[in-house]
Amino acid sequence: MKVAFASAVVLCLFAGAAPALAQELPPPSDDLERLSATLGELSSQSRNYRTWGGIGTIAVGAAVIPAGAVMLGRSSDDGSPAPGLITVSVGAGAVLGGVLLLAVPTLGPAGSFESLQQELDEGRAAGRPPAEIVAAVEAAWREKAETQRALRQVAGGIGIGVGALAVAGGTIFAVADPIGDLSRAEQDGFAAAFLASGFLAVVLGFQGLMIEESLESSWRAHSAGRKRSSFEIRPTGTGFAAVF
Repeated sequence: MKVAFASAVVLCLFAGAAPALAQELPPPSDDLERLSATLGELSSQSRNYRTWGGIGTIAVGAAVIPAGAVMLGRSSDDGSPAPGLITVSVGAGAVLGGVLLLAVPTLGPAGSFESLQQELDEGRAAGRPPAEIVAAVEAAWREKAETQRALRQVAGGIGIGVGALAVAGGTIFAVADPIGDLSRAEQDGFAAAFLASGFLAVVLGFQGLMIEESLESSWRAHSAGRKRSSFEIRPTGTGFAAVF
């Protein structure tokens, strides 16, 4: 009897608060508009980063190639083209990377955000329910973020390993007597190159392991904002409301 009476009281309170609860929780269409605005902003920021990153990379590569060509011409006189060839190769790689970054929209985070936005727009055009579109896009976003996380950690581990080997090789070149036909100056040059590149690889590797990419951090922030406690009772003007 007491249980039945308590249940009736709770039901009456919740029934009286139903309009307030309906007003408090956003409808699915609002979630869709909010998701669309979020993806649009993220896509815009990532496109700007990709554009200026590509332009900057091309500019640096274009500046390095002439210097490498001069070094290559000088080194060919004494039969050791390695420093100039390495410099030209680095510059050419930078230019190629910058061109690809500008020419291929699917590269980098911008491509991922744009594909999510495209999926959302296609769902709208097909007349799918807003809640279904939001669920599908968020599931795709979560999958992309998890894939990015796994790739980032693998690449970070590889970078640390390769960088450690390069540092070890540079140390050997630096302390060992001239190897083969290398002069002391040439061997010191290789030592400096290995040490610098190895150090950079280790730093970037640790960064890859520890720092999230924008696709991951944005998903984590979005999903945290979407979470609600499984059951919460809130006071309203006419009683109490249950929020699930």
